[in-house]
Amino acid sequence: MIFSDFESVLYMDADNIALRDPSVVFDSALWREHGAVLFKDFWRSSAAPDLFDIFPDLAHHNGTHETGQVFIDKPRVWPALMLAHFMNVNAHAFVPLTVNYMGWGDKELLPRALQ
Repeated sequence: MIFSDFESVLYMDADNIALRDPSVVFDSALWREHGAVLFKDFWRSSAAPDLFDIFPDLAHHNGTHETGQVFIDKPRVWPALMLAHFMNVNAHAFVPLTVNYMGWGDKELLPRALQ
C-alpha cells in the first residue's frame, strides 16, 4: 500500500469476492472520519499480554481483523502506515506480541498501528 501511486487504496486479497461494488466504502462516514476502514474477524485476540504493557491503549480491543480487504487513505494515515512498516521490518519483535508466540503472521500489525 505504501508504494502505491494512489492516495486512496482498496487492498483486496485475490481470494476475496466482492458481493457488491466495494467503492461505496470510500463514501462512508467511517471513511470520512477515520481515513481507514478495516473489518473485524471472527476470532478473539491472540495478542500476548506483553503487547498491552507496551501499548496500553490497545487493551480494550479483544478481537482480530480480517485483512483480506482494507481501505486506506494514505495521506491521512501515513504515520500509522510508517509504524506498520517499521513493525514489519522488525517482525522478530512485533509479530510474536500480536500472536502470543503461537504462530507467525503480520495480520494484526496494521490494525495495531492504526489504533
